[in-house]
Amino acid sequence: MFKNILIAFDGSAHSVQAATFAAGVAGAVSGVRCTLIAVLTFSRDEALFLGASEPEYSQAEVSFKKKHFGKIEKFFDGLGLDLVTVVKEGNPAVEILKYATENGIDHIVIGTRGLGNIQGALLGSVSSRVVHSSPCPVTLVKDRSAQKGAVSKI
Repeated sequence: MFKNILIAFDGSAHSVQAATFAAGVAGAVSGVRCTLIAVLTFSRDEALFLGASEPEYSQAEVSFKKKHFGKIEKFFDGLGLDLVTVVKEGNPAVEILKYATENGIDHIVIGTRGLGNIQGALLGSVSSRVVHSSPCPVTLVKDRSAQKGAVSKI
């Protein structure tokens, strides 16, 4: 059974659904540790190169965490579940896979927009790259918010 679940998170509706799904799994199995990972594609070095100061970048990172992680952390806390949050910089698929490999992750949960084969191939989605290169099982969670009557728990 899974003991270390990595939830890929970008603040979108499909990543919120992935977090909700992972919380359900963690709540059903004792001793599961969940980690929420977000990957910033605009790096600190790029921001500094373009004229942002170190404190400005740090504040932007703190704001990102508050805005995107706050509701998820409260949701997990309300269920009595532990959640670790991690922010990385770089290519999302590469950083998710690297974190999973280096931290003994045995299950990745990631949202997907459910693009068709042609659109998905052209866009080269993060979820597709993670599925094809993952060292462990991956669960894809499709965003249900567009479905009639679907309600997010978060």
